Amino acid sequence: MLHYQGAVISSVRVNFPLGDQHSDVIGRLISQGIAKGAKRIELLLSHRIEDIGIFMNIYKQEFSFTLLSNADSLMYLHLQGCRIVTPTDFSGLKNLRTLVLHLVDVKYDMLQDLFSNSNIHLVDFTLNKCTFFYDLKIISTTLSHLNIVNCMVYTHEDINIIAPNLLSFEYTANSARRGHPLNIKAHMLSQFSYRGTEISTSVGFSGLKNVTTIVLYKLKECLQTRVLPLLFKECIQLKEVTIQKCRSIREVKITNPKLRHLKIIDCGIELPPYKITIEALNLSSFEYSGQRWIFHVTAPSLLKVFWNAAVSAKNRYSLGPIPTLQHIQNLAMITSHSQVRNSPVVGLKSEYAGFFPSDLKYVELHGCVPEDGLQAPTVIGLNVILFMKDLKMK
Repeated sequence: MLHYQGAVISSVRVNFPLGDQHSDVIGRLISQGIAKGAKRIELLLSHRIEDIGIFMNIYKQEFSFTLLSNADSLMYLHLQGCRIVTPTDFSGLKNLRTLVLHLVDVKYDMLQDLFSNSNIHLVDFTLNKCTFFYDLKIISTTLSHLNIVNCMVYTHEDINIIAPNLLSFEYTANSARRGHPLNIKAHMLSQFSYRGTEISTSVGFSGLKNVTTIVLYKLKECLQTRVLPLLFKECIQLKEVTIQKCRSIREVKITNPKLRHLKIIDCGIELPPYKITIEALNLSSFEYSGQRWIFHVTAPSLLKVFWNAAVSAKNRYSLGPIPTLQHIQNLAMITSHSQVRNSPVVGLKSEYAGFFPSDLKYVELHGCVPEDGLQAPTVIGLNVILFMKDLKMK
């Protein structure tokens, strides 16, 4: 247990355009915070850009870990816009658990020295818009959560991860470019999120065998032929899948007996309706938002459905597979006013009583108002819900 005399500083945050000429000021601020037992330090520096014609020179202030040699109380460190220098004999940061590097030049030996240091036991590590021109190696026995976000691919820099206790990993490729090839060895990894143009060749799924939750965002490669077959073949423990804003999605078949939660959000483009087939015996919740699709769903355990058909006013398939799902108990729907007017429910005709599953316990219906330019959803469900209850009582 660390004890400090007098007043204690719990957090130090520097967010100011300081340059090299102010390095002594930064040093004094950090030293003062460390002396008073600071647990959190955020050093957010502004880099200087010099236009020299075709190229741009970016000058970042140097920051030496020597300043943190006695920072045994420090648990959270966020460094932005600087060049980090790590002395070979560095032995501080014994209690550091979270490290965030933003707009930082990552040198070849920096991470190796950091993770090989027996005194440092990182749990959370983030690289955000960082620069490196070589294969990156992240080897750690203590790391639980890893985020690599918007780091540019320059040639063919691989990212190699060996982390036996890693639980979650989020990767976001820089802009619309291809992401880094990822080699993952983390048998405890259960949550994986990937945002990029393609995943089947640069990442694959062989290192994700024990992943239970996966998010695929903005993929442009064909899901049916290149992604989904590999996903469900390699990730044998999958229970929750989210597919969001992926472009090349047409005829799709999702078959997985262990899948419990599925989200398909704003995928594809507005073309003639294609078919999505879902065969998931243990699926308990399903969320869909998007264009016109024809659904065939076999999911006897499905209890909860969120359905957004108001993405396009031309979407005639506003009800999707809902009339065929007889066991759902919780239903939320968003439809446009034109879809509501054409819906049999609004007509309050008793012959459509079978439209609602007999086990339904909770319903929430929202209608959008695109005709007069207002985009805010308005609740339209009260009369319909009362009508449904009346039908059930008869």
